[in-house]
Amino acid sequence: MGKIITIVIAAFVGIVMMASVASVGVNSAGRFDYATADEEQKQKYLDSVAKGFRGGFRIGAGKSAEITQTFTDASIDMISFSIQLKDERINDVPFEYIEKQRLLMLKQTCGQAANQKLLENGITMRMRFFKPGGGKLMAIQVDEAACAQYIT
Repeated sequence: MGKIITIVIAAFVGIVMMASVASVGVNSAGRFDYATADEEQKQKYLDSVAKGFRGGFRIGAGKSAEITQTFTDASIDMISFSIQLKDERINDVPFEYIEKQRLLMLKQTCGQAANQKLLENGITMRMRFFKPGGGKLMAIQVDEAACAQYIT
C-alpha cells in the first residue's frame, strides 16, 4: 500500500502545483496595480487569475480531478475553488500523508503567490479538495498569515 499511496499523493501534488503555477503566472500583479484599482477592475483581475488556474488545472489534472466550483469576490479579495478528486485510491491514504502533502502544497503555492504579488495585494486563494465520494479531504488557504512561515 505504501507505494500506491506515494504515487497517488505525488500525482495529486503535481496537479495542484501545475495549476498554482499557471494561475499566478498568467497575470502578474506587477503589471496591474491592484491596490489602486476600483472594485470592477479588481473583479476582472481575480476572474482572470481564476481562469488561468482552471486552465492550468485542466492540463495538469486531466481526468483525475475537476474544479466543480469557482468563486471570486473583489470585495473580500478572494479566489476560491472546490476540487473533486476522482481517483478512488485517495480514499485509502492515511491522514498523516494527506497533511504532509497539504503543507507541501501550501509552501509551494505561497512561494508562487508571493512572487506574483498576490500576497502583497492581500489576495486570498482557497482550495477545498473533496474525495471521490464527496467527503472533504482537505483545504488550503493561501494568504499572508498562512504563508508567513514560508516567505522570507
